[in-house]
Amino acid sequence: MAFRRTPSSADLPTSKLPVKPTDSATTVKLATPEELVELLTKPSPLAVPYEVASGTVSLFVGDFNSYKTDLLIQDWVPNQRHMAPASQYDTTSQVVYNLPVGIVMTLQDAFINSTGNIADLSNCGTCVDLVGTGKTEACTLIPLGLNDSVSMFFWRKVDLNMGAIELFDAINFTGRQSTIFLSEWQPGVCHSIKQWQLQDSISSVRWKTLQDRQTAILYDGDDTPQYAGYAQFANIKGWGSTKECASLPDFFMDDCVTTFKWNSINPVKEIIAPLTITTGSASNTSSLTNTNTGINDSDASQNVTVAIANSTSQTVTVQTSDQHVTGISSTFSQTFREGAEGIAESETQWSVSVSYSYTHTETNTRSETKTIDLSIEQVSTAPPRTSYVATLLVIIGQLPDAEYRTTAQRWYVDPVSGGQADPDNNNWYKRVEDVTLTLTGSLSSSISTSIKTKDIPGYVDGVKQYDSPITKSQRGLHEKPAMLAIPAQSSRPPSDDS
Repeated sequence: MAFRRTPSSADLPTSKLPVKPTDSATTVKLATPEELVELLTKPSPLAVPYEVASGTVSLFVGDFNSYKTDLLIQDWVPNQRHMAPASQYDTTSQVVYNLPVGIVMTLQDAFINSTGNIADLSNCGTCVDLVGTGKTEACTLIPLGLNDSVSMFFWRKVDLNMGAIELFDAINFTGRQSTIFLSEWQPGVCHSIKQWQLQDSISSVRWKTLQDRQTAILYDGDDTPQYAGYAQFANIKGWGSTKECASLPDFFMDDCVTTFKWNSINPVKEIIAPLTITTGSASNTSSLTNTNTGINDSDASQNVTVAIANSTSQTVTVQTSDQHVTGISSTFSQTFREGAEGIAESETQWSVSVSYSYTHTETNTRSETKTIDLSIEQVSTAPPRTSYVATLLVIIGQLPDAEYRTTAQRWYVDPVSGGQADPDNNNWYKRVEDVTLTLTGSLSSSISTSIKTKDIPGYVDGVKQYDSPITKSQRGLHEKPAMLAIPAQSSRPPSDDS
């Protein structure tokens, strides 16, 4: 058995700065939920007799011409078990259903309410999962062991991106079946199915919807030391070409599965590229404003600073739909595109950087809400000999309702699909993956500054004015000093006495 070195803290990245993907990295496009649902095994399918509206499950007491009862999911509380209507209680044989992608309705045999995880089928008897494909489907319950036995049902939304494991009580994917949707079960924990109808009866298994960041083990017993010598099937994984086992007896696992555990394959190194948000088109705006009033009583132009500081107006929630993530943190930085001088308008762009945590704790979260301090300072110019009022206006806008996409470079110890050994990083398997984030909240979307000036008394355009009627054009830019008066000379000839 080959042993794999566990990466130490020295191997982990010391910087989260964005790095342009190298040519050796492979960008992996994962399947969509619409594509994944087509990989699941439809329960004993029949030809569709007619179309039904989305969100409808029609139960028939016999064939499709018999009495039927429609269940509309909008009329039933999700994640709660409900009794079947009296008209169908222990009489249903065939079903027509049309459920949105990601919606699952489970029909169950026994009358038992849930006391914990709704997906735990303990004491529920035979169950059938009706998985929404976004179109009308039909099935018969007879070969599934649920004919004339439906007593309860429940529906919920599951995350198909996390994948599912399909269990069958006969070889070659036949007989009774149940689906384990990984999004409904905590990773790294051994979950018991000892009270399920399929306990100690599973003979084949499929995992076609596992994308490649999951592994799972089926146990005869559990993962504790006392069962170390018992059989287990540990080849359920997201990568590779093998996605099913038609005969568990070939691996000494016939009719003995009592627990299962799945694990998330998380990167040992990750660099998520920042995404850029332009908020110039934000809606539902509000504003912040501040002014600076004063007098420039000098012969030179004067810089006038006006500022706004606010710690409550900008609040943003960043959320990821990646179910592998157990924690998220974000940072925001702001840049401006300057406008014209005089009335300077600037459109705001935000750069958002995120980092993920993958360690499960009691406070796992895939979203973060933070308040971003606003601190803006702008400078205007007041001409000489003027009074002024400088104004700074900041528009706060609601972020548009949209998903934001970026990419992440990720390195894995396991040979995930599309990964290439990176010699610069311990030969870990490197690939580039799409990252989708949802942002809601308010950020500053634009700023504008203006200044209004007025000549102070006695000055026009910075030039001092005088009371003399001589106009400015007559005296020029500078006043000449007045000439001294010369005494008048006498016209009388000098006297003889002189």
